[in-house]
Amino acid sequence: MTDQYQRGQELDVLAQEVDDAIAAQDTLQLKSLIATCEQLHATASDRDRVTLLYFASNAHDALRRHDSSDAGTLWKWDQPDAVASILCLRRAMIERGYAGIHPILRAQIATNLANQLDYLGRQVEAVEHWDIALQAIPNFAMAHGNRAIGLIHLARGLYDEKQAALLLESAEQSLKRALEKDAVWESGNHPEARTSFELNLARVSERLGPIRDELKFDRKALSLGEAPDEVAYRCWCLEERLFLNPLNDIMTDPFAAQDVLHLPSHSYLIEETPRFPNYYNILKQEYVSARFRLFNAREWDKDHIADRDVLLLDGADGGVFGHRVNELMMAFRAAYSLFDKIAVFLNDYFKVGLSPNHLHFRQVFERQVKGGGWQVHPVFQGSQNLRLRGLYFLGKDLFDDDFKAVAAPEAQELASIRNQLEHRFLSLQFFPASQNSTEEHAYISVDDFQDKTLRLLRLARAALTYLSLTMRDEEERRAMETDRNTVSVPIFALPIGRGRH
Repeated sequence: MTDQYQRGQELDVLAQEVDDAIAAQDTLQLKSLIATCEQLHATASDRDRVTLLYFASNAHDALRRHDSSDAGTLWKWDQPDAVASILCLRRAMIERGYAGIHPILRAQIATNLANQLDYLGRQVEAVEHWDIALQAIPNFAMAHGNRAIGLIHLARGLYDEKQAALLLESAEQSLKRALEKDAVWESGNHPEARTSFELNLARVSERLGPIRDELKFDRKALSLGEAPDEVAYRCWCLEERLFLNPLNDIMTDPFAAQDVLHLPSHSYLIEETPRFPNYYNILKQEYVSARFRLFNAREWDKDHIADRDVLLLDGADGGVFGHRVNELMMAFRAAYSLFDKIAVFLNDYFKVGLSPNHLHFRQVFERQVKGGGWQVHPVFQGSQNLRLRGLYFLGKDLFDDDFKAVAAPEAQELASIRNQLEHRFLSLQFFPASQNSTEEHAYISVDDFQDKTLRLLRLARAALTYLSLTMRDEEERRAMETDRNTVSVPIFALPIGRGRH
């Protein structure tokens, strides 16, 4: 008990030292304290390891904010302290002691992770983590307030004014929750945060004022279908936030059960062929089909007519076979392949100049330089497109070997699984067997594979959302150019005429 008390005192002292260094903007002390946290982490208890990672993430965030005070640094592609802060927070969330820490600390960790993702332009994933924080503490002020600001950022990139207004309405509600008397502030009131929330609330309320009546409609009125299986499918998509619809990030009402997101109005040079709506059609349809495959494969143990009279031998390794198992694997493949197609889209749209043959997601952003390092392509240097940065860092989570430690825990094995599916052998098991994975033949449980496929689909949905928002921001920038001597033709994407109305 004495040792535990002493360790508690040491952590209190360390917390105060971090706070003091942040207040003083003492970068040298912050770096020293990060090293101290890492040193103590090696021998700390499970719960203390979580706390030490939280302290280190705060120190990294302070270093990031210190550097970001310079506008030139703010828009740099290299964001080492933001990345390091994310790493600490993700490590904290997978520590064994995470479930046993105080709910307020869990809310702080999820909120701070969301804030860092928002800073990197990844608002879709940020909203998910603010909501995780609110599951721990439903009236957590910083989660509500920062969630609102993230939704404001997301709304600014949308071409659909009604969707943007509904996101702002949700932001308004979150800001009001953050400012309520019973709101929980983790360490006393934060006057600067409260002031920011009040200013944002006033701006959002003013903007919503003239259109508030238009937002008064029944969001549960849209039918989810007549057949029970269709209703089940659409309910599942809503709950898992899988509709290509920004409103599914803030609601699970039937109104959000539509894949309505597409590209904004955009322009072409007079000699160009209008092609990007077709590209997005293909991306979107492949995503929707992969999503349905995953839904359909969840009942993998049910008989399917395709499996009748198929002779398979028992390999004594617990391997599970069948059409639905293959449906699950195909869902994974299709979701993963979307990223390479997005790379082709970006290469064409931004005129990066790379050959589309064997083009990978990372290659569209970076080129390898002498010495083995990577450098962002010149066409992207100086860009202030926040959603493009979001795509870049989402891709680093998945495809950058040097970045794997920062990847979301669920995504760490995605690349190796895809490689095993495409080029070697992969077996799914219901019960783990004694066989160990080899380079030729790997094993994974059905449940684990389903979870990873779902996570991959969520990342693909986020990437498709960022792609649309990226184009909106870039089109606005191009419209402001005064030295363009070419004529542009605006393109307004029209529906093919399919779907529910």
